[in-house]
Amino acid sequence: MTQRTLFAICFCWLLASCSNGPETANSPPRSMDGTPTVVTRSYEVSVVNLTQAQPLSPFALVFSEFQGFRAWRVGQAASPQLEVLAEGGDNSRLLEVTRSIGNASDSGPLAPGATTVIDADVTESDSIYLTAVSMLVNTNDAFVGIAGADISSLDTGDSVTWTLPVWDAGTEANSEVAGTIAGPADGARASMPSGMTSATWRGTPAS
Repeated sequence: MTQRTLFAICFCWLLASCSNGPETANSPPRSMDGTPTVVTRSYEVSVVNLTQAQPLSPFALVFSEFQGFRAWRVGQAASPQLEVLAEGGDNSRLLEVTRSIGNASDSGPLAPGATTVIDADVTESDSIYLTAVSMLVNTNDAFVGIAGADISSLDTGDSVTWTLPVWDAGTEANSEVAGTIAGPADGARASMPSGMTSATWRGTPAS
């Protein structure tokens, strides 16, 4: 088993990774009957919310072996999956993308000043690209994220840190009037991911 770690501190990250299963130099590992064995790599992603008063929706992590995969592109219209996440914090549709070799989600929102760790198992590939995204819930459609980061060369025990930029999905007017945002600044009256309450948006356990 090899271990790598990704870190992100949100707006900064730390990523670490580890691959599970036997490795050979010239051929993929095989089971006793000669069938190729699927090798996975485990990534540990730490996220720190460094904002003053901006909760973040559950982070979505998508790993792809295709360099061209992007959850969004600057200057282009947002996809339906990104629109749902950026306006309401629901990452389930983004996690359903078919061109991924692994994905993961945090279990709940991340309060300002809080830290979370997300573990992800990814099918081994020569090329691995990470997309990570979360909604700034006290906004109409702003999100923080990184798209298509190349983590292929991350070796056992290595780590990498990013400061994540904030984006405007452009799918909703930035009015931030009552009833239009998903976060606690609006009493969490707008749409929220399934099973969440205004208490969980504030980073406290739901009763």
